[in-house]
Amino acid sequence: MLYMQSGLILGHLFILSPRLIVSHSMCRHSHSLDERRHRVRMPQTILVAEDQQHIRSLIEYKLRNSGYTVIGVEDGITALRKATEIKPDLILLDIMMPLMTGFEVLAALKQNEATRNIPVVLVTAQSKEDEIVKGLDLGAEDYITKPFSPNELAARVKTILLRTGKARD
Repeated sequence: MLYMQSGLILGHLFILSPRLIVSHSMCRHSHSLDERRHRVRMPQTILVAEDQQHIRSLIEYKLRNSGYTVIGVEDGITALRKATEIKPDLILLDIMMPLMTGFEVLAALKQNEATRNIPVVLVTAQSKEDEIVKGLDLGAEDYITKPFSPNELAARVKTILLRTGKARD
């Protein structure tokens, strides 16, 4: 990340990173660099756990074009590890994945104090009522069945982030 400041008292602070360019007008009084960094809002992070590469790529593409930072993983164990490590703003979780099912990942996320409040959306071909109810009972915010519309998926992500208070201005 590169920080540049113009002027002695009045001026602009430019913060450049690979994902973000921000110009922030400074006030007459000086603020610490940490205070100015705190006011910069980074894109929201969505973790996509999907074992089918072509579906994962489609979801990643649509969400990146909607302004989110997206991290994709292909199995349940990696999804759980990444969620604990990065604490994303939202998780899209397939149910039928290798090593650990989406239901097992969801249950583990909701039992962990550090991840229990992260909204999880199940995205799966499982459309039986008992499967949907099981996912919702485990704590999923929503349940999207495949095939799905990428535009609908992005709209649901946005709505869930707004509803859960994780949306950013």
